[in-house]
Amino acid sequence: MSSRPVSTSIRPFGRGSPWINAGALSGDATTYLFDKINGWASANVDFDAKILGQADRSIAIAPNDPEPYNIKSLYLSYVLHRTEEGLRAANAGLGLNPGSALLYHASAVAKNQLGMYAEAKSDVLHAIQLSPRDPNLGVWQSTLTASDIGLGHFDDAIDDSHRAIDAGYRTFPVYSNLAVACAMSNRIDDARAAVAEALKLNPKYSVKLMSERYHKPPAVLEALRKAGAPEE
Repeated sequence: MSSRPVSTSIRPFGRGSPWINAGALSGDATTYLFDKINGWASANVDFDAKILGQADRSIAIAPNDPEPYNIKSLYLSYVLHRTEEGLRAANAGLGLNPGSALLYHASAVAKNQLGMYAEAKSDVLHAIQLSPRDPNLGVWQSTLTASDIGLGHFDDAIDDSHRAIDAGYRTFPVYSNLAVACAMSNRIDDARAAVAEALKLNPKYSVKLMSERYHKPPAVLEALRKAGAPEE
């Protein structure tokens, strides 16, 4: 018996309405997500609509695709700090796609935010095992850095940061994590150099930014001060 293929496109009612593709929706949401995370965001954008709205529409069209669950989970956890919802989104996707490296990483991001650092590290390492040449590898190494900082494994965190940078993921949060790991292991010159790189990539980088937007814990904020990050 042949099975009917599942369409990933719908055509809304209305004369002249364009076809809407699930992959295009999730891809567009991904672009806005990384703009927001990396400080490239425009103040005029409705990010809830551009990210959550498009991810939910993509899920409605193609519920077995892991990508929109991934985007939804990362936005809820990392940007909105609705972390338990973010973890539920990742788990919902994993229920349909238990072999998705993307969703194991999304789960790790949520668990880092919840202080579940060992579980987060396990999820990231599993993602890397599932897809060792993945184009997102630098992002995953950055998440592993946060897990190792939370676990107090500062030498590992420094190595993770350099792997993220070597993989091409050169954003200010990566250098911020590197600064924290170096400061916590008393490598102050290296920590200050990492802060300088973070400031080149985002001149608004500060302790206040990492506290208010990224909700970093007090120990991380103190490490940033030790590394010479500007207060505001």
